[in-house]
Amino acid sequence: MTVVAVTARLTLRTFSPDDEHRLDFYTDPEVCRYLMHEPWTAEDARIAVQRRCERTSLDTGALGVVVELNGRVIGTVSAWFVAEDTVELGWTFARDVSGHGYATEAVQAVLDEVLALDRVRRVTAEMDARNAASARLAQRVGLRDEELRLQDCWCKGEWTDTLVYSFTRPSR
Repeated sequence: MTVVAVTARLTLRTFSPDDEHRLDFYTDPEVCRYLMHEPWTAEDARIAVQRRCERTSLDTGALGVVVELNGRVIGTVSAWFVAEDTVELGWTFARDVSGHGYATEAVQAVLDEVLALDRVRRVTAEMDARNAASARLAQRVGLRDEELRLQDCWCKGEWTDTLVYSFTRPSR
């Protein structure tokens, strides 16, 4: 486990095996409503955390971090290369911490880490178009509304729209 960033209120660190017992917000149907998976079982958590423990650095292609507030895991943020110069971001947070700016603080910290890499020219975030809170978060960290893809994703028994937000670094 490695600390990736420390903000005014949060600690962002890579995953550790015992996080499978600390990600209870992934069992919340409302949190998972717009995610590609159903609420986690204990086995789902074990498998997901095992995979995420391998995502330790963008230098190796992907970074996954847990977000801690006073020792409690309140969210996760991920960043991964989707092209040589493009990183996609994703995030999930517990509902009970909504409205305090923690998600903005954490995603901004990861975005800062991503943009510290010279090879990154573009950052994107894709989300279910019904997820207004996630769209607002993307806007708060400086991503712009780029695209609405209609009925492009089959998720949980229905076709859904996808919003794409992005940031492109100015040419140097």
